[in-house]
Amino acid sequence: MPTQQQPQSASTVPPATPSTTPHSASAENDRDIALIIRRFPTFPASKRHDLLLALLHQCDPTDMSFLGRVYPLLHRDFLRLLPAPISRAILLLCPPRDLCTVAQVSRSWISRVQDHELWNTLYTQIGLQALVGKCYNVTEGMHSNAHRLSAFERWVRGELHWRTFRAHGSGIVTLGVGTDGMVVTAGVDKTVRVHDARTGKCVRVFSGCEFTCAHGMGKILATGSADGHLRLYSLTSGHLLRELPGHTASITLVRIEPGTIVTGSADQTLKIWVLDAEGGAVLSRTLAGHEAAIKCLDFAKGILVSGDIAGVLRVWHIASGNCLGTLTVSPHSSPTPTFNAFRKHPTLNTRPSPSTAYSSQPPLSFTPPTRHDPVSSIKFTGPSLLFTTLSGRLYLYDVTPLPGSESGLVSYEAVREWAGREGLLVIKQVLSWVDPTTSNTNINNNSGRNEASGGGELPRPKHHPSVWALCSQLDEWRIIAGGSDGSCVVWNHFTGKRVYTLRGATIDKGVRDGGARRLPQSPGDDQDGEAGGAAEGGEEGGSEMNMKAITGVAFDSQRIYAACMNGYIRVWECIDGRTRRRKTDGGGTNDMA
Repeated sequence: MPTQQQPQSASTVPPATPSTTPHSASAENDRDIALIIRRFPTFPASKRHDLLLALLHQCDPTDMSFLGRVYPLLHRDFLRLLPAPISRAILLLCPPRDLCTVAQVSRSWISRVQDHELWNTLYTQIGLQALVGKCYNVTEGMHSNAHRLSAFERWVRGELHWRTFRAHGSGIVTLGVGTDGMVVTAGVDKTVRVHDARTGKCVRVFSGCEFTCAHGMGKILATGSADGHLRLYSLTSGHLLRELPGHTASITLVRIEPGTIVTGSADQTLKIWVLDAEGGAVLSRTLAGHEAAIKCLDFAKGILVSGDIAGVLRVWHIASGNCLGTLTVSPHSSPTPTFNAFRKHPTLNTRPSPSTAYSSQPPLSFTPPTRHDPVSSIKFTGPSLLFTTLSGRLYLYDVTPLPGSESGLVSYEAVREWAGREGLLVIKQVLSWVDPTTSNTNINNNSGRNEASGGGELPRPKHHPSVWALCSQLDEWRIIAGGSDGSCVVWNHFTGKRVYTLRGATIDKGVRDGGARRLPQSPGDDQDGEAGGAAEGGEEGGSEMNMKAITGVAFDSQRIYAACMNGYIRVWECIDGRTRRRKTDGGGTNDMA
């Protein structure tokens, strides 16, 4: 009989497995977390990303809310947290165009980027601190400000391309660039030609007489010729609009501005012509007083400045025809000519009858005195006067503003009082064809004395006696001059220092800044065989091209143009490396030298 199994007593029941305590579970979690944190950096990037995604998939809404609160704390706004000088130093490392991107990050970054001290430093770094107040406008938009500064930087650093095209079969006498991108030249071949500045293609040729000079404005072309006649043409149709006799000898210079044309001649006179509504012109005045042939002239705000081959400049009031004063340049005396105002004007400045004007003129074979330095070019903008001499020197003056000149309603009495003021013309810079490693003299505008030497007479600038300064131009920060050695020199007229020298396909920034280097050629997408940048004389930027004298210069915000005595026009372009734009911009200084 089987034995009946007895129920186990409580004392015989095996003990239960003890459950995990809260303390031990927490310790185990800590160990696991520490292991993951320790090994996480050693995982490949793909594994780390997979792990993070897996963790995000396991998060509940409360976890996601926590992440939303913590995520902004992971971003440290260092520009806002760092002191202003340090954050400014960081932003100075950014190219100007990148400042637009920086300004889009946050409002605090916008305020840092718009800091006037930052922009003052940026302009100071390229030697243009004086332009900060004029060129930086916080209300204009960051893109415009950054684009403008970037263009200045490229010009200062010489980030240029070059090309050249033939304009005439022989030498070029005068050069002018219009706001529509058309290049107007008069050549030794006695023709006037109009070329497209962008492509170099000839679009119109004017011939039929012995042209000596030309200047265009809008749709009108004014030309001077060896017979002393002023001729007006339509640039659109090429038709002759008016032929106006006036001078008794060859016209050497003509300049046209809205409503007014001024011509200078070898007969030692200037004539002022008033444009009418029908495209013609009427002789208004004849100005006499020069004792040598007129070589150059320019006018602005009702004031005309003319220079002759005897080294004398005369300042005229256009409305009355009176001469306000003179400057005489002498290569052997002080290099800073002073303005001599006329208190009582000579009778020869009166308005003569056009029919009997200057029937008896002095011989045209006038030889300038050896003590004078012939004036080769003039640029007068109103606030500034720049002129060059054949000795290779350039003089830049600050001009006292003429009260009421903006409105144009200025009486002759007010002009005469203005011309008689002390310090009407204050010398700013005396520049010369010096060695690129040598800076020019700094001028104290208040005294006209040398700051570096603590006073005394200004030292005469060194210049190469074999190089003549033949032409020059001026804009808001630079002076560009062409010489008889075939070079174009660019100066910063605020500092008086040479920025670089352009010689065809090479740019020379001086020994201190790396010396000479070769420039890349401009993109030839719009050029053909005639204007495709083929080198002059069959040599690509060789010595043959560099030996040709520069007879005219002009420039705008994108290009520098130089006319040569071999009939070629050299073009140096400041092209944006990001866009390679070929658009012609006429907002700069475009003029005939």
